[in-house]
Amino acid sequence: MLERSISCQFSRGFLTAHFPEPHFSGTFDPWIQVSPLEASLLFRWFFLLVGISSIWNCSADSGAVVSREKEGNMFGEEKKKETYVIASPLAGVLLRDGKPMANARLLRRLTWNGNEEGILQEFFTDDQGRFELPVHEEKLRLNFLIQFVSKSTVYSENESDENLIWYSSKLTSGLYSELNDKLGEVICDLSDENIVVHGTDSIVPNIMTRCRWEGMKRA
Repeated sequence: MLERSISCQFSRGFLTAHFPEPHFSGTFDPWIQVSPLEASLLFRWFFLLVGISSIWNCSADSGAVVSREKEGNMFGEEKKKETYVIASPLAGVLLRDGKPMANARLLRRLTWNGNEEGILQEFFTDDQGRFELPVHEEKLRLNFLIQFVSKSTVYSENESDENLIWYSSKLTSGLYSELNDKLGEVICDLSDENIVVHGTDSIVPNIMTRCRWEGMKRA
């Protein structure tokens, strides 16, 4: 493509444009006469192209901003907090050698994403050894790259392995997602051994407990 330096001048009612061609070896008349109407149209086309270019750049910038906003939403920067069930309710009776443990102290430690140390809750059995551990929920903001995980561990008296009654993990936010369905009353005898249980249909067991209940699936 030939590079041209354009200069213009008016002569006898015409706009004369000069296109110097220093490297052009053929026959070429460097003076082209353009009428004022044609010159006006040329300038209009020129400014139209400049305007379209500006609009294009503006649209590209706006698109980039929208893209960044979508990316921000994708990675959770603007994602609203949602309710996650950290632990579903657990109710039953606490025994030792088949006898109810009245007014026994129960400790439940809960951990979840962003709170690996967890919280420690205290409960007590009644005169018949019965207990009810309520549902625990938290408002969390997790993006799609983060897998929700919560763990619930229940002890009797203190946090020692010999006093472990219940351990469960859950990977979804719903109620009773540790199990396939709502769990009925459990019987937890501290003299029994801990067993591993499939709380869900997953091939990986997610519960270890001294408690027993109808329909439990041992690993």
